[in-house]
Amino acid sequence: MTQQTTCTATAYDFDDVLDTILDIACRLLEAGAEVRRVEDTVERLCFAYGAHDVDVFSIVVLVGVTSEGPNGDHYTQIRKVGSIGNSLVRIEKLNALSRRLCACPEDPWKVKAEVASICKKQTYSELLLHVSAAIAAGGFAMFFGGGWLDGLIAALIGVVIMVFNIHTPSKVNGTLKTFVTAFVAGVLALLACAVIPSGHPDMIMIGTIMLMIPGLALGTSLRDLFGGDMVSGLLRFAQALFTAAIIAAGYGLAWLTIGGIV
Repeated sequence: MTQQTTCTATAYDFDDVLDTILDIACRLLEAGAEVRRVEDTVERLCFAYGAHDVDVFSIVVLVGVTSEGPNGDHYTQIRKVGSIGNSLVRIEKLNALSRRLCACPEDPWKVKAEVASICKKQTYSELLLHVSAAIAAGGFAMFFGGGWLDGLIAALIGVVIMVFNIHTPSKVNGTLKTFVTAFVAGVLALLACAVIPSGHPDMIMIGTIMLMIPGLALGTSLRDLFGGDMVSGLLRFAQALFTAAIIAAGYGLAWLTIGGIV
């Protein structure tokens, strides 16, 4: 009890507090967290830092909060969310940080630096990502009816896809990146089957396309819809469908371009 009183006794500039809390909220949304849980996290953090009243509104691309601070003044901040991805490890680390702050509030500037460190840190090694992509692509190719040769070709193309995902600059448009990756994967599958006639390009493409299908994003959108967050759910659902269409367009263009040589 004494330690908790000591932790909550320090007064911080509530503008800085809100800025840091919205940092956490934005990073959670960018990592694919559920909107309702992000709103709950923001509320709990605001109350932990001494707020008397908190109103939070969040969708996939925006989060805003209005709160009455410990001194009785009202504060409002709105933040635009960056590109949405999926990182369960990052969500877990940010949730652990949020629980720690709810138990014992800390200097918001130090917390902001910790949030930045969490987001900059690479979740998995490149070697592990490449091996995982190869196993997944090859496994799916064989699962859907391909032979061991199809699985091997799909595994090699899966490594190429992962290289694109890791080393493409963050400034590159995400839609263009997805389209080019799908096109290159389709071209490699067709060229491999042109060199090795016993290969099946359809099975290889099925195996590699599974690495890019936005299944987790689609599941999160349905969870938001069933949870009553209609706007966020529809936005995520539309984004998942659009991504799937871009992937199909990339593979389709590859087939139209060099499909005749197979």
